[in-house]
Amino acid sequence: MRRFLPTSHVFYEKAWLTETGIFQRVTAADGTKTYQPDSKIRRDQMAAFLFRMAAVH
Repeated sequence: MRRFLPTSHVFYEKAWLTETGIFQRVTAADGTKTYQPDSKIRRDQMAAFLFRMAAVH
């Protein structure tokens, strides 16, 4: 995904987070998966990000 984006693109870092598994999409009630970049992050979600980041590094 990142290979299609210039490094200056606003979604470049988000693409890296998704490719490494740190960032995941939200599953809606109908089963579709989507990104919600404007929604607030809860404490448990941030903990999951940090846990996954530690596993990557």
